[in-house]
Amino acid sequence: MAEIKNGILGGVHGKVGTVVGFMWRGKYYIRSRPRKSHKQATGKQVAQRSKLAVASGFVSKFREFVNAHYPPALLNDKMASGREQLISMLMKEGITYIEGEPCVEIANVLVSMGSLPPAVVKKVNQLKTGRIKVLWDNSITNILAKNTDRLSIVAYSEELHKVEVIESIAKREDKYVHFDLPKDWVEGKVHFWSVWKSADGKLISTSAYHGMIEVVKGEQATENREQVISEQEKGSVEQKKGEQVTENKERSTSSSSSSSLESPAITDKISEKVNTTDKKKPDIRADEDKPKKWAPSGFYSRRNKSDNVVEPNVQRDQEEQQEEGPRSVLEALR
Repeated sequence: MAEIKNGILGGVHGKVGTVVGFMWRGKYYIRSRPRKSHKQATGKQVAQRSKLAVASGFVSKFREFVNAHYPPALLNDKMASGREQLISMLMKEGITYIEGEPCVEIANVLVSMGSLPPAVVKKVNQLKTGRIKVLWDNSITNILAKNTDRLSIVAYSEELHKVEVIESIAKREDKYVHFDLPKDWVEGKVHFWSVWKSADGKLISTSAYHGMIEVVKGEQATENREQVISEQEKGSVEQKKGEQVTENKERSTSSSSSSSLESPAITDKISEKVNTTDKKKPDIRADEDKPKKWAPSGFYSRRNKSDNVVEPNVQRDQEEQQEEGPRSVLEALR
């Protein structure tokens, strides 16, 4: 049963026999009800679907920020949101194949698009306190660039697969800023983008990618250093004790050598124990249970072993999308 919006002349949403009504970008459309296809996908179709899946999966993490920081644009004669523009861009230039699998090259991702001139960021690094420092050059002069422009930082954690947006943390005239990452971002590789926005929010800069750094919380780093030092000191003490014990054993062995030779049964037991110890094989499966990242750092893949990502049923998702809207972003933008 279909529902008629805004009276008899309004749009139709739902199924009416072989006709399906749906709304797409604020407008109502009708089309014939799609039939389930039993044709096997070609190699090109599978490759295209894989690229679309990995691109849309990564962009979905930035959806709200990207939609708010991309200007409306025509894409294939239709208005496209920021998410759709970024997916289209990645499909063309941002996908790299590693061992036959499509991966998003994170350095090619633009989280914002605009005409505001950005400040040149010189350094993004972590301080001993655990805070992140951003340093930039404010010498570029432009009629659009103002000292009151605000800086926003977008951060992506590879280990947690999470995005954090730190908005309006400093002005252009400040030249540097310190900020904190979320508390659960204890360690791991983090990627950073900078985005500048005018004080009234009307002008936005195109994002700049600043690479990846290995993040370690300041307190944890201090604890790790103290632990390493204590372990080293403890190890040196134990080594000295071990040497002393070894000397004592050698002395006791030499003093009791005559008695041990007279008792061959004891010698046989000792040799038997040594042989059984040598026969034990080392456990080489200890590292196999640890989760390993399939894609190298700087790339995003839906097949990372550390992710509990279940590959979607492409045919099922396609049928569900046909009921509500276009089957894919590319098809909708044609």
